[in-house]
This record gives sequence, structure tokens and C-alpha cells, in this order.
Amino acid sequence: MLVSGGVLFWYSLSSGFCACPLVVSHGQNEAVLMESANFQSDTNVTLDIRNVGGTPVSFQIYQVKDSSGDIWQLNNWNPPGQPLAVNNLIVVNITIGSGPGGCRNGCQYTGTAAAFTTFQSNKSYTITLTTSRNNSFPFTVTR
Repeated sequence: MLVSGGVLFWYSLSSGFCACPLVVSHGQNEAVLMESANFQSDTNVTLDIRNVGGTPVSFQIYQVKDSSGDIWQLNNWNPPGQPLAVNNLIVVNITIGSGPGGCRNGCQYTGTAAAFTTFQSNKSYTITLTTSRNNSFPFTVTR
């Protein structure tokens, strides 16, 4: 059973355990959906992200991982248009690489040296957006 945004408790009765869940909600949930992804260059992909949750969303970190586990990450990310209101759409640029058109020195790279410098054709990447509430939303894009 999946319970989102709450805590699941099982309580017992004097005759044994009840098979009924008690869900306690902790306010509105963050939820976003990627509507599309478009590669602008070898180091830039734009994502159309819609807020489908019940509260405004502000992004603060993005991470891009290739199939080998090499990662580009940008902390303190603040794309224009935030906070993203409920039902609204934001277009965000996700850049990798240290050269022109990339995120230069703003990103941190973890992985095999020079193994992941550009987006390659016919390859898939996982882009994870993390909000100011520390919720992470992974999306897969293929060039």
C-alpha cells in the first residue's frame, strides 16, 4: 500500500489487529510532472515541468546522471519563475559540462574523469529535481 504525504499507523483492538490503516496527513503534497524535454545542444536540455501537487514548488538542486553513474549536479539552483504555482508550467534549462554552453564551474562533477561531458545520441539520462522541501523528482530523458 502506498501512502503519500502521511504516516501509516496500524492499531490494535482488544480482539487482535485491525486490518484498517489510519492515515495522518501532514498538509499539501509537492508533485511535479515533466511534460516534455528538448535537447538544445550537446550540453543543454530544457524541461517543461508542471506543478500537479497541492502547494507551490521551488527547486533548489538538479542532478543529471548517465547510465554509468557519472553525475553533474548544480546546488543553489534558482530557475526563473519560482515558486511554481499549482497547475502552472515552468521551462527549466538543465546544463552539463564545464565548457561553453555548459554549467561551467557552477556544477559539481562526480564520476570517471571526462566520461560524461556531453549528452550523447541514443543515450538515456536521469534528471532529478530537488525542491526546497527536499523532495526529489526523477525524470528520464533520451537524446
